[in-house]
Amino acid sequence: MVPNHARFARSPYKRIFDEDAKVQSWIREIERGSQSGAAGALRKLGNSCETMGTTPQALAELDEQGAVAFLREFVIRLEDRDATGVTIRTYIKAIKSWWTFNDLEVTKRVRVKDPNGNMIVNESLTPNTEPPSPSGYYR
Repeated sequence: MVPNHARFARSPYKRIFDEDAKVQSWIREIERGSQSGAAGALRKLGNSCETMGTTPQALAELDEQGAVAFLREFVIRLEDRDATGVTIRTYIKAIKSWWTFNDLEVTKRVRVKDPNGNMIVNESLTPNTEPPSPSGYYR
Protein backbone atom coordinates (compact mmCIF):
# COMPACT_ATOMS: atom_id res chain seq x y z
CA MET A 1 0.00 0.00 0.00
CA VAL A 2 1.43 3.36 -1.03
CA PRO A 3 0.83 6.07 1.58
CA ASN A 4 -1.21 9.12 0.62
CA HIS A 5 1.22 12.02 0.30
CA ALA A 6 -1.45 14.60 -0.49
CA ARG A 7 -0.46 16.51 2.65
CA PHE A 8 2.80 17.39 0.87
CA ALA A 9 0.87 19.02 -1.99
CA ARG A 10 1.09 22.49 -0.43
CA SER A 11 4.53 22.03 1.08
CA PRO A 12 7.23 24.26 -0.38
CA TYR A 13 9.46 21.18 -0.11
CA LYS A 14 7.20 18.85 -2.10
CA ARG A 15 9.70 19.11 -4.96
CA ILE A 16 12.37 17.47 -2.79
CA PHE A 17 10.01 14.58 -2.12
CA ASP A 18 8.89 14.23 -5.74
CA GLU A 19 12.35 14.44 -7.31
CA ASP A 20 14.32 12.10 -5.06
CA ALA A 21 13.44 8.41 -4.66
CA LYS A 22 15.77 8.15 -1.68
CA VAL A 23 13.97 10.99 0.12
CA GLN A 24 10.68 9.19 -0.64
CA SER A 25 12.03 5.98 0.93
CA TRP A 26 13.26 7.88 3.98
CA ILE A 27 9.90 9.63 4.45
CA ARG A 28 8.01 6.35 4.06
CA GLU A 29 10.22 4.79 6.71
CA ILE A 30 9.48 7.65 9.11
CA GLU A 31 5.78 7.41 8.27
CA ARG A 32 5.68 3.89 9.63
CA GLY A 33 6.09 5.50 13.03
CA SER A 34 4.31 8.82 12.56
CA GLN A 35 2.72 10.52 9.56
CA SER A 36 2.97 13.94 11.14
CA GLY A 37 6.59 13.17 12.05
CA ALA A 38 7.29 12.39 8.39
CA ALA A 39 5.79 15.70 7.27
CA GLY A 40 7.87 17.54 9.87
CA ALA A 41 11.04 15.71 8.86
CA LEU A 42 10.54 16.62 5.20
CA ARG A 43 9.89 20.25 6.14
CA LYS A 44 13.00 20.38 8.34
CA LEU A 45 15.23 18.72 5.75
CA GLY A 46 13.92 21.04 3.04
CA ASN A 47 14.32 24.14 5.18
CA SER A 48 17.84 23.07 6.21
CA CYS A 49 18.88 22.58 2.61
CA GLU A 50 17.33 25.90 1.59
CA THR A 51 19.01 27.75 4.47
CA MET A 52 22.41 26.28 3.66
CA GLY A 53 22.09 26.37 -0.14
CA THR A 54 22.46 22.62 -0.61
CA THR A 55 20.44 19.53 -1.51
CA PRO A 56 19.55 16.32 0.31
CA GLN A 57 21.78 14.45 -2.13
CA ALA A 58 24.75 16.67 -1.28
CA LEU A 59 24.10 16.19 2.45
CA ALA A 60 24.00 12.43 1.97
CA GLU A 61 27.42 12.50 0.31
CA LEU A 62 29.21 14.27 3.20
CA ASP A 63 31.71 12.46 5.37
CA GLU A 64 31.52 12.79 9.16
CA GLN A 65 33.90 15.76 9.27
CA GLY A 66 31.88 17.60 6.61
CA ALA A 67 28.64 16.73 8.40
CA VAL A 68 29.88 18.19 11.68
CA ALA A 69 31.03 21.35 9.90
CA PHE A 70 27.61 21.58 8.22
CA LEU A 71 25.80 21.24 11.56
CA ARG A 72 27.99 23.84 13.27
CA GLU A 73 27.34 26.41 10.54
CA PHE A 74 23.65 25.53 10.44
CA VAL A 75 23.31 26.00 14.22
CA ILE A 76 24.97 29.41 13.95
CA ARG A 77 22.52 30.47 11.25
CA LEU A 78 19.51 29.31 13.26
CA GLU A 79 20.80 31.03 16.39
CA ASP A 80 21.23 34.23 14.34
CA ARG A 81 17.52 33.91 13.50
CA ASP A 82 16.75 33.61 17.25
CA ALA A 83 15.59 30.00 16.97
CA THR A 84 15.21 28.31 20.35
CA GLY A 85 17.44 25.47 21.43
CA VAL A 86 14.51 23.07 21.20
CA THR A 87 13.81 24.10 17.61
CA ILE A 88 17.45 23.72 16.65
CA ARG A 89 17.55 20.26 18.24
CA THR A 90 14.55 19.13 16.15
CA TYR A 91 16.34 20.23 12.99
CA ILE A 92 19.49 18.38 14.02
CA LYS A 93 17.44 15.27 14.76
CA ALA A 94 15.86 15.34 11.28
CA ILE A 95 19.21 15.92 9.54
CA LYS A 96 20.89 13.14 11.52
CA SER A 97 17.97 10.84 10.66
CA TRP A 98 18.60 11.58 6.97
CA TRP A 99 22.30 10.84 7.42
CA THR A 100 21.60 7.60 9.29
CA PHE A 101 19.29 6.54 6.48
CA ASN A 102 22.23 7.17 4.13
CA ASP A 103 24.64 5.16 6.33
CA LEU A 104 26.42 8.16 7.83
CA GLU A 105 26.68 8.16 11.61
CA VAL A 106 27.68 11.49 13.13
CA THR A 107 28.97 10.74 16.60
CA LYS A 108 30.53 14.09 17.41
CA ARG A 109 28.26 16.40 19.39
CA VAL A 110 27.45 19.88 18.22
CA ARG A 111 26.66 22.27 21.04
CA VAL A 112 23.43 24.19 21.00
CA LYS A 113 22.58 27.00 23.37
CA ASP A 114 19.83 26.06 25.76
CA PRO A 115 19.05 22.59 24.34
CA ASN A 116 16.05 22.07 26.64
CA GLY A 117 14.40 25.40 25.91
CA ASN A 118 14.79 26.49 29.53
CA MET A 119 15.69 30.05 30.30
CA ILE A 120 18.76 30.35 32.51
CA VAL A 121 18.04 33.24 34.82
CA ASN A 122 21.19 33.31 36.93
CA GLU A 123 23.91 30.68 36.76
CA SER A 124 25.56 31.94 39.94
CA LEU A 125 22.70 30.82 42.19
CA THR A 126 23.62 27.93 44.45
CA PRO A 127 21.39 24.88 44.14
CA ASN A 128 18.99 24.00 46.92
CA THR A 129 20.82 21.37 48.98
CA GLU A 130 18.10 21.12 51.62
CA PRO A 131 16.52 17.64 51.60
CA PRO A 132 12.93 17.45 50.44
CA SER A 133 10.14 17.28 52.98
CA PRO A 134 8.33 13.95 53.50
CA SER A 135 5.77 15.05 50.93
CA GLY A 136 8.57 15.23 48.33
CA TYR A 137 8.49 19.00 47.92
CA TYR A 138 11.28 21.40 48.83
CA ARG A 139 10.44 23.76 51.67
